[in-house]
Amino acid sequence: MKARAVGFRLVVKPLSVEENDAVVASAKRSGIIVQDQTERQMLTGVDRGVVLEVGPDAWVAFNASEPWCKVGDLIAYTKNAGKFIRVSEDVKESVLIINDEDVVSRLEGN
Repeated sequence: MKARAVGFRLVVKPLSVEENDAVVASAKRSGIIVQDQTERQMLTGVDRGVVLEVGPDAWVAFNASEPWCKVGDLIAYTKNAGKFIRVSEDVKESVLIINDEDVVSRLEGN
């Protein structure tokens, strides 16, 4: 199954908790058991991810001369934005569907 972006929405693959939270990454390296990544993401509102797809009407309402981001970009989005969609039976294969206005930054560099 694949989630497709429609209208003004984006499909985003949230970063793993280890990629987004240095404390969790350090704890895991130390051998501390950390709860399932995606479950923790849903509970903590992880706010960074990679754009997988952009809907055809994204940013039209803002009269943007060009898209704020494109497929493959690392973005920051508002906490608790969107809806997690499970695209397979494996909960780790969840994606996030967000509105275009929830994108707050395109992240570049390290």
